[in-house]
Amino acid sequence: MSTTTLIYFWGIADNVRHAIGFAAILSLIAIFAVTAWLLIADDLIPDETRKALKKSITPLIVATVFFGTVSMLTPSSKTIAAIAIVPAILDSEVIRTDVPELYEAAKKALLDNLNSK
Repeated sequence: MSTTTLIYFWGIADNVRHAIGFAAILSLIAIFAVTAWLLIADDLIPDETRKALKKSITPLIVATVFFGTVSMLTPSSKTIAAIAIVPAILDSEVIRTDVPELYEAAKKALLDNLNSK
């Protein structure tokens, strides 16, 4: 994936997750509204409308499950950053050569400090 595409997705990832989550919440609210309408005003609803409302419940449930699942599986901007940046950092020449030396020097200094007390 090119760098510009990655930066673009990195920038919009959280907005996409929030929009999809919002769609899932709206679908869930619609399910409750239709169910409540069917339960409360059952005698007042014409037969054709009642049948249409009952048929609309299944697609609303499918939409809620779909949007909820997609929202959970869409990575956040932090996840995208970790996927893109951490491997680049770990593949860095500085990390592979200098960090082990710095680690050993810090470890030795800490042990010397602990032993002197």
